[in-house]
Amino acid sequence: MVEKKENSDNINKELVEEVIDNMIKDVEDQKKDLEIMKDLHGHIVEIDGEKIKLSSKQELFCRLYATEREFFCNGTQSYIEAYEIDLTKKGAYQSARASAYENLTKPHILKRIDELIELGGLNDQMVDKQLNKLITQDADFRAKAIAIKEYNQLKSRITKHIDVKSGGKEIGGFNYIKPEQNDTDNNTDNQANDQTRSSMG
Repeated sequence: MVEKKENSDNINKELVEEVIDNMIKDVEDQKKDLEIMKDLHGHIVEIDGEKIKLSSKQELFCRLYATEREFFCNGTQSYIEAYEIDLTKKGAYQSARASAYENLTKPHILKRIDELIELGGLNDQMVDKQLNKLITQDADFRAKAIAIKEYNQLKSRITKHIDVKSGGKEIGGFNYIKPEQNDTDNNTDNQANDQTRSSMG
C-alpha cells in the first residue's frame, strides 16, 4: 500500500512539473508575441541609397515571417495574421496567398526579413530544426524530398558523380576529382578536343 502511494505521488509530481513547464513556456511565448508587436511603426529600409518606410502591417508581416515559431517562412500564414484576413470570406485564403507572394517579391520587404533573420541569430541549430520540420511534414512532398536530399548531402550519404568527358554535367557512375593543370596542359586538351570534334563532324 505504501509503495502504491509513492508511485501515485511520483506521478502527481511529474504531472505538476509538466504543467508548470507548460505554463512557463506559455508565458515565454506571450513575451515573444508582445516583443513581435512592439514598435511596429516607421521602420526604414535602405535599398540602393533609397530609404523606404514600411507600414506597420508590412513590418509585422516581416517579423512573423522571420521568427522561428509557427509562422517561420510561411508567407501565407504570416500575411493572414499581419493583415487580419477573415478566412470565412470566399477566396480569402487564395487572395492572402497571392498577396503574400507579392510581398515576398518586394526588395524592401525581403531586405527587412533578412535583417530580422540575422538579428534572430540564424544558426546551425535553427537550420537543423527547420530541416527536421520539412522532413517530418507531409503537406509538401516536393519540399520534403529536397530536405531529405539536403540532409543526405550534409551527412555525406550522397556523392556527386561527374564524368570527365561530360563537360562538367552530372551523370552517374564516376567519382571525378578534377586534376590541377597548367596552361600548356589545357591547350593540349583543347586541341585534342577540337580534333575529336572535327573528326566526328
